[in-house]
Amino acid sequence: MSGGLLQLVAYGAQDLYLTGNPQITWWKLVYRRYTNFAIESIPQTFSGNPDFGKRVTCTIARNGDLINRIYLQVTLPPLSSIPVSSPASRVRWVDRIGHALIDSYELLIGGQSIDKQYGEWLEIWTQLALAPGKLGAYNRMIGHTMSMLSDATSSQYTLYIPLQFWFCRNAGLSLPLIALQYHDIKINVQFNPLSALTVQGQGTLISSTGGTLTSSTTTGTLTSSTTTGTLTSSTTTGTLTSSTLVGPYIDNSPTTTVSSVTPVTYSGSIVDAQLYVDYVYLDTDERRRFAQVSHEYLVDQLQYTGPETVSTTSSNTLSSNQPVTSNITLSLNHPVRALIWVVQSSQWVAANINQTFNYTTSLQDRTSSTTAFDAPVDLNDASGSGPLQTCTLVLNGKQRFETRQGDYFNLVQPYQSMPNCPSSPGIYVYSFALSPSEAQPNGSCNFSRIDSAVLQLQFLASYFAVDNTPNTSAPAEMPGSLSVPHSGVMTEYNQTCSVADPVRPARQVAQLEIQHILLLWKTASERLALSLPATNNIELCHDSFDLAKEVFDEYREALMGAFDSISDLPDVEAVWKTGLLQYQWRSKSGNPRRLFHAIILDYVKERLEEQGVVVD
Repeated sequence: MSGGLLQLVAYGAQDLYLTGNPQITWWKLVYRRYTNFAIESIPQTFSGNPDFGKRVTCTIARNGDLINRIYLQVTLPPLSSIPVSSPASRVRWVDRIGHALIDSYELLIGGQSIDKQYGEWLEIWTQLALAPGKLGAYNRMIGHTMSMLSDATSSQYTLYIPLQFWFCRNAGLSLPLIALQYHDIKINVQFNPLSALTVQGQGTLISSTGGTLTSSTTTGTLTSSTTTGTLTSSTTTGTLTSSTLVGPYIDNSPTTTVSSVTPVTYSGSIVDAQLYVDYVYLDTDERRRFAQVSHEYLVDQLQYTGPETVSTTSSNTLSSNQPVTSNITLSLNHPVRALIWVVQSSQWVAANINQTFNYTTSLQDRTSSTTAFDAPVDLNDASGSGPLQTCTLVLNGKQRFETRQGDYFNLVQPYQSMPNCPSSPGIYVYSFALSPSEAQPNGSCNFSRIDSAVLQLQFLASYFAVDNTPNTSAPAEMPGSLSVPHSGVMTEYNQTCSVADPVRPARQVAQLEIQHILLLWKTASERLALSLPATNNIELCHDSFDLAKEVFDEYREALMGAFDSISDLPDVEAVWKTGLLQYQWRSKSGNPRRLFHAIILDYVKERLEEQGVVVD
């Protein structure tokens, strides 16, 4: 007897649960006949001229019976052809340019807004719901490729961005144009400005053929991967100061000083933009039925309640690293499948390097390399830790679940309910459904019947930047705060890049700057007693301290040159220790001189802004 026959006759009572009274066979394919149809993708043009920073509208033509998938096709100009205000600038597109390009897009039927989504929602949804096998192709569709992340591209690039309305994700929910004969269907798209879509490299203003490099604040030697130049104290267009360096990038609006306020800016236009709509054509009988009967559809809507700000103004909280708690009220309606929120440090906005989709806690977690901007550089790949310590949801005064660690909402919840776990540590999910990404309902919580819903978030104070002067009226996105753009299902986070030229005379600005340099020295010394846990917890490197003292001496000379006499100069060692604590000094990623300059100039900038002098 062969082995196969032996298995066949090895049949007992236990097999009756599996094969007794069988209902199907695996050896005869059973299929269902379907109605006849055809699909055609037809371009739809926008009214007006689509361009960076503009809002455009597309009226969907009635070319078919149903609408299924919609793609936004955008052709970007080559960055090498975009005019620039300063020579030798180096620039590339931001990460995931296809998502970053879109501020928002909205569906209107009969003039009524049915669903509004955001570019950041596309990023979040992609991380949670895109099949892993499609990620490579999708990255090419949205322009997240090495060619787009390298130095200024010399050719156009066409993006194909799938919109995520409810009818785009499932054929059975296709929008029935034939049943909406008396209602116009429009899609509005708001594009982000070009200033929010580019990243300048640290090679900016470094000539590949050699020459003089200028800075208004320091004199020394600057070495790049291609040349060594001399830094001289003078005025030049687009002056690059060390305070603008963040990781491998520079501030997109370089920090300006008294003698130089000219920014590096880019101007350009979208080459082409249009919607590609998949129209479905039905056969005669089915078309007649669609036109004659009423239809009910389950519509998924994105509820976005806007950004919240979590901030701490207590130096005791900062120094003792006590948790910071925020209770965020959720104003939601209808059955909700899942809550999705992100948390982003305001330092990402202050750094102004257009890292819109980075939700980690650090500006300096650099763990991988790429060849962006010619030479291999460490690239921040969002590998920092998530900012959330604990979370719980309170409904009508009752905890929906016990307080859980932040990782539970970033790892376990997406693992249980979503096709993907997010690659970013700062995306959090709590699902009421078994699988909220599926069209078939499988669980929800009816927030229309909930009187009070509060999301309680807790953060460690170490996730907040130590601000120089606590300010109870802090703006929504200042250092010392965490922006929690979340609520309901998603978040929007706007990036802006602008440089305003101070209108005050240079001498007056110089005096203000010097006065506030003195103020920051004194404040830093006072904060040392509050924020430094113990002197032996921070080991001062002798070389670093020598450089710090050298920098201090340079500033002292500048101060002495502006005023006849200066007294009560602070202790440079105290300021240096405070700077180490504030910036959480890392021996592997710091140039001591650059770090010290950054501390001073950041403080000066804040003090100047308090006096009404805008220096971006």
